[in-house]
Amino acid sequence: AAMVLQRHEIPYVVLERAKQADTDVDVGCGWDISPAVLKVFDKCDLKPQDFMGLYSDMHLLNMSGGLVRHFNCEKDLDNYQSWAVERSTLIKTLRSRVSGEVRYGCAVAGVTEDESGAT
Repeated sequence: AAMVLQRHEIPYVVLERAKQADTDVDVGCGWDISPAVLKVFDKCDLKPQDFMGLYSDMHLLNMSGGLVRHFNCEKDLDNYQSWAVERSTLIKTLRSRVSGEVRYGCAVAGVTEDESGAT
């Protein structure tokens, strides 16, 4: 959202619940980026190949870790493109694209609205 606001020269402040130090580490998670998000990235001139990896294969596992099914994205899924990125890489990439203020360790507690706007 900040990149879109920035593009239209609308002032903004990014509120990030995590402390800044916590955004620079991976805590065992990555993000599977949906096609809808890829469209937003494209409009913001973010190229997935610059900071994400493209899946070549997918494995479905059962709760015990046993293989249920294997897919080759090119052959079995008609060249389906699925991108993934580590949390810290995504945050660093997005942070490098915004010039506005980013406040860490805070969040919105509530919003009120009246005739003069929202606070």
